[in-house]
Amino acid sequence: MMWTWHNEIPEHLVVQGGPKTLARVDVTFNNPDAARGGGEFRFDWPVYSDWGIGLTVRESMNSRRVDWVSTGPGNSWGQEAYVDDLLYEIEPRKTYKPGSKHTQKWFEPIERPHLNNNCKLPTREGSRLTLDVPGWGGSDHVGASMDYQGTRQTLTLYQGADRLAQATYNTTVTAQAPRPDRQPYRLVLDADRDASVSPYSSATHTEWAFTSEANATDRPAVLPLIQLDYAIDTDASGKAGRGREDGCFRLPPAGCGRGGHHLLAHRGPLLRRRAHLAAGPPYTRRVLRPGRTARSPLRLASRHRAGQRP
Repeated sequence: MMWTWHNEIPEHLVVQGGPKTLARVDVTFNNPDAARGGGEFRFDWPVYSDWGIGLTVRESMNSRRVDWVSTGPGNSWGQEAYVDDLLYEIEPRKTYKPGSKHTQKWFEPIERPHLNNNCKLPTREGSRLTLDVPGWGGSDHVGASMDYQGTRQTLTLYQGADRLAQATYNTTVTAQAPRPDRQPYRLVLDADRDASVSPYSSATHTEWAFTSEANATDRPAVLPLIQLDYAIDTDASGKAGRGREDGCFRLPPAGCGRGGHHLLAHRGPLLRRRAHLAAGPPYTRRVLRPGRTARSPLRLASRHRAGQRP
């Protein structure tokens, strides 16, 4: 619970809470390794500070609970959770409306690189490019591996055909842009993990093509790396139901504007389908799953009208 008063000393320091004034968040922790402990915390981010308030505490990572979150002005919330020596996840920073209901799932089996506003965004400052991209995000979470034996990732930045920087295991690459004018760049992330870590998301390959030029000011500018969100309903073991529409993919409008070409292709032994995503928020498209058990690769592509694409 958090409440902020601005330019006033309140006469009453009691704020009434209840289902109509608070937000409800149904939280599920699906620890992929029940033998490991973990912890979490929902950090409060007040508008007057660049720091989140709080400290992670030990909690069961195989549990469900209901959180009631304050919705007053002056702050936002950002939760973080981890499994010991395995995975650290960070949800987007957000505010909640009074009386709203939300669902939050941690350590989902489908994982891939993802960025959000509660972690370091890729930036350019003058000629310096800095891109921090962990490879194991679930849903809308940033996800970084803490198992350096069972998981691997390689992040490479190109300008045209020239390789500017590469990082192995480390999630960050930095490089000097060879020219100040607008030039094409490409960021490539390859990640894989042992079956002992998880039987799902065994390997991912992600590419972002984007353009960049020197900033008009000395302040860092966020690089335009667009991405697709998804929501796929699975049980605690990572299995999805069969024979129904349960795949939902969304291109977030923030940071990339509207308009563009967004293509979804799910290719497998039982399903071969290409679909254009909707042109307006929330840029959503559902996908039919196969009618019997199968594993198949999923390929997602999107191109913004300005030329950026993941």
